[in-house]
Amino acid sequence: ALICVSLAAAESFTNPIYPRGADPWVIQYNREYVYCYSRDGQIHVAKTNRLERIGYAPGVAVWKPAQGQPFSKELWAPELHRLQDRFYIYVAADDGANRNHRMWVLEGDSKDPQKPFQLKGKIASPDDHWAIDGTVLSWNDGRLYFIWSGWEGNENVRQNLYIAPMSNPWTIS
Repeated sequence: ALICVSLAAAESFTNPIYPRGADPWVIQYNREYVYCYSRDGQIHVAKTNRLERIGYAPGVAVWKPAQGQPFSKELWAPELHRLQDRFYIYVAADDGANRNHRMWVLEGDSKDPQKPFQLKGKIASPDDHWAIDGTVLSWNDGRLYFIWSGWEGNENVRQNLYIAPMSNPWTIS
């Protein structure tokens, strides 16, 4: 049977683990839960050994973009991945104009996701269209694929999901 649930506009849901976070991303690494998020124009990483404490674990700012760059503003949905023995963060960012949102790759330390990350560069297909919410699909045999939401052209007519093979964690091949 199909069940349809409708919530009244006055009803809301508060995340019991972390009430202030948007676009959460959590991985498990070395028996700890590692939470990557954006706040105040920076990317932060928090660690704890108990998932229900992730919202209270002290976060460390691991990357702050330089001002006046195409990646300086509107940092959305950062995802932390451990690939090829390093940490990478994939984040959507722009220069303050949503039409310029693109995906960017940050490279981190090999062992500690709370050490500073460096901008590796933009990750984009050759047509370089609007892109957000990027993630990596990693096969057991080492193959990598980048998946993102984007526009086919230069206008927001419709968002599509795209997938492309990667030659390394920062390049679509």
